[in-house]
Amino acid sequence: GFREVWEPLLEQGPVEVLVFGEFDKAATIEALRKTFGALDQRVTAPAEVLERAIDFPDAGETVIRRHRGDANQAAAVIAWPSGAGVDGLRESRRLEVLV
Repeated sequence: GFREVWEPLLEQGPVEVLVFGEFDKAATIEALRKTFGALDQRVTAPAEVLERAIDFPDAGETVIRRHRGDANQAAAVIAWPSGAGVDGLRESRRLEVLV
């Protein structure tokens, strides 16, 4: 069922590629041209999808943590429950894969 649901969704809309770190700009552009640039023209996402508002659940109180490690290392994570929990363990695992 995974492929049946996600394949049509992943075939539409723009592809955005983000490149981080130290890299050779010309070599990266060439690699993207040969891979993502070689993909068939993508289907435009339906207007109702492009126009819908993105709504996130209320996260509650903001929590701020201070990094006290090396100055050149840090990480940030934003997460929210994806549903099901232990009562629906099978569904919970499926949702975790999608998340």
